[in-house]
Amino acid sequence: MENRENTTHMDGAENTAEEQENKPEFPTTESQPKKNIAEKLLSGLKAAFAPHRWKKTAAILGTAAILLAAGGVILQQNSAASVAARYCKGMLENPKAASQMTAYDRGKYITTNYADDAAFFEKMSNEMHEEIESWNDYYDALKSEYRDSLEDEFGKYKIFMDVTKVRDISTKKMSYEKKDLIASLEKAGSFDSDEIKAAKEVTIKGKIVGEDKTDHQTIQVYVVKMSNGWKVLAADSVSDD
Repeated sequence: MENRENTTHMDGAENTAEEQENKPEFPTTESQPKKNIAEKLLSGLKAAFAPHRWKKTAAILGTAAILLAAGGVILQQNSAASVAARYCKGMLENPKAASQMTAYDRGKYITTNYADDAAFFEKMSNEMHEEIESWNDYYDALKSEYRDSLEDEFGKYKIFMDVTKVRDISTKKMSYEKKDLIASLEKAGSFDSDEIKAAKEVTIKGKIVGEDKTDHQTIQVYVVKMSNGWKVLAADSVSDD
């Protein structure tokens, strides 16, 4: 069965250093090349949800419902479509909020190749040139770098995430299509696929409107229903060509 919704306005310690660098922060089913921050933010709607090194990329989103652009229909904030759109926007504006929308334990996943959280924070301190001693420090630094990079690229800007399609898929199909990703998450001890109760594919049309330029990208978000509601499992960029 296919649901359609109107457009909605809404991102081990023994492993080598190279493997640590390539560990994805936000899972994607596509491998992404390393790019500088400007490229990542521009593709960012293009490769937004992939590599661990894309950390130099809502805003505090309200707790009320989200208004649909066409017709003023109200969506529940915790619906699959709402979660997907807020996640995508949060990836660029508020990575801490985005991390809380994932179906897996993101902190445990991205620190798999480190001895402990402290080792990860030390690494990020060196790379981000900030004193990072906690997850709050880490997300604050990310948020600042994302904002500064977007302003450098676009000047004053606004971000829009429009839900154009929501499709039900079976949990069996989801588990098969994402088997490699799920295996990686479960190996890290950050996810239990047996807890998936339902699944949806949500298509997002992302847009950054700046003073002198506008960037577009289509994003396919895979959302799963867990015991605590709809959560994002992965998000992949889709070619607009």
